[in-house]
Amino acid sequence: MPSPSALPPTTSSGLPLFYDEDSVLSLPPATLRGYLALLTADAAISLPAVTDGNVVDACFGASSHGERGGGAAGSIRATKELVRGLDGGGQERAVKAYVACFRGALRYREALDDAGLAKCCKEGEIRRAARGELVRVFGEVEGK
Repeated sequence: MPSPSALPPTTSSGLPLFYDEDSVLSLPPATLRGYLALLTADAAISLPAVTDGNVVDACFGASSHGERGGGAAGSIRATKELVRGLDGGGQERAVKAYVACFRGALRYREALDDAGLAKCCKEGEIRRAARGELVRVFGEVEGK
C-alpha cells in the first residue's frame, strides 16, 4: 500500500480533490495543450478558469456539456471551493499545479506513444511516474 504522502488529497468525507487520475491521463493531447494555453496565457484568466471554469471539471472527467459521472460533482465543487478559499499564494500554487498536471499528462501520453510496441510492458512504469508527479504537484498546493 502506498504511503499516505503518496496518495492524492481527499476531502474529510473521502472525496478526491483536484483531479481523478484516470480522467486526467485520458485527456487527448489537443485538449491538454488547450488547457495549458489557457492557464499560461494571463493571470487574470487562469485563476477563474480553475475556480469558475471547466479546468477542474475536465480533471474529473466531466464532458464539455456539463455531464459528470459518479461522485465527480461533489469533488469538483469541493475543489473549486478549496481553491477559492486559499490565500493569493495558495491560489497561484493551485494554478501552477494544474499547469504541471496537464504537462505531466501530456508527457504521459507522449511516453506511451514513444513506447510503441512495448506499450503494454511499459504502461505501468509510465503511469507510476505520472501518478507520482500528480501527487507531488497537488501536495504542494496544500503545503505538504
